Amino acid sequence: MEKTVHKFASFADADAADDARHRRLSGQQKLQILLDLIMPENPHEAVIERSARVYPLGRDKDLADARLLERTRDPDSPPA
Repeated sequence: MEKTVHKFASFADADAADDARHRRLSGQQKLQILLDLIMPENPHEAVIERSARVYPLGRDKDLADARLLERTRDPDSPPA
């Protein structure tokens, strides 16, 4: 990918030029730019991290919230 530097008089001019450049790109080029930004240099070293926070339902307020969710659940939806 060729890198070019441009100098603008204002942020509005820079944004307008950036928008015009993005309009000229094809969908494939836009996707390639995204992948270049988010993919590591070696894809085999990529780490997918997951995190979850679990809150115990022990207090009365939490139980009331859970009951409210059960009442508002769509009857046709499968149970969680």
